[in-house]
Amino acid sequence: MRRVRKQQSREMRAGTRHLLLGPWFRPRLVPQEMPAPKPTLSGQKQLGRLLVSRANQGVQLFNAQITRTGHVHRQRRTGRPRRIPTVKIPVSATTFNEWFQGRHSDEKTALLYSKEKALAEKRKRKPLRLDREAHARFAFNIGINSILEVGRGSDGKPTHIIITKRPKFVPEAPEFWDLPAGLVRANQNPMDVINARSAAEVGIDKNKLQLIGKGLKPTKKEVWFALHRIDAATNYNAFVVQRAEISAEEAARTIQTRIESGRAKKDPWAPIDFVLIPRTPEAIREFIRTHDKTWIPEALRLYSFELTKAQKK
Repeated sequence: MRRVRKQQSREMRAGTRHLLLGPWFRPRLVPQEMPAPKPTLSGQKQLGRLLVSRANQGVQLFNAQITRTGHVHRQRRTGRPRRIPTVKIPVSATTFNEWFQGRHSDEKTALLYSKEKALAEKRKRKPLRLDREAHARFAFNIGINSILEVGRGSDGKPTHIIITKRPKFVPEAPEFWDLPAGLVRANQNPMDVINARSAAEVGIDKNKLQLIGKGLKPTKKEVWFALHRIDAATNYNAFVVQRAEISAEEAARTIQTRIESGRAKKDPWAPIDFVLIPRTPEAIREFIRTHDKTWIPEALRLYSFELTKAQKK
């Protein structure tokens, strides 16, 4: 995963912030036919190593049907500035194995290098062409993540956000700090996925979760906070902001209970640690600064910026 984080850092330094799309948009998932991913020998070898290593540790991976995502165009801010744009997200189906092979192939690495070189040379058309080529050759998937607010201060606002630590047996980002998240299976509604995961994290009825929208205010319409792509040929990560009507103390107790239960059951997918980060821009930035293994810190930085804007109003 060190290679992935270095890749993220290079792209951020190169100014390719288009990989982070947001904040605030309405998603529209559009079914679309996509060419079959091309198998790669290097990717097949990586998949074989993963399956063998996990089997030796007593962990079984399932080749599930997952949602495949096509190229998502960057949203254009037009019309009224207060209007929340709709972003079309092309979707079809693929399998975990098809996605993993492309994700970890030498061919993908070569394509990324070509894109970085084109960006360095400021060749305007080639990066977009390489993006489209990547979507035609490899399967992109989509996961949905929640910036989950808990607690209630004297001002009536939440006091903390939740972040948990991933176990060491997951195929991606083992032992990284990550927001509550779930991989979207084929034909699943992403909001159903994250509602179930967030509810499990804090031990609350999923119907009591509030979706938070622009201005960090509750909304009844489906509004996503951000859409992030780690690099030019991998998965998308969607982010929403949610609020759980539960005290920070109770949230801490329920998450700790879940961790202990997972440890007792030897559950390879259960989180192994958690932190309640104070819901302030300063505390969030400090957490990112002091925790190198934080998965997609860009989304947390964007959230801290939204907090700063909300405080000024």
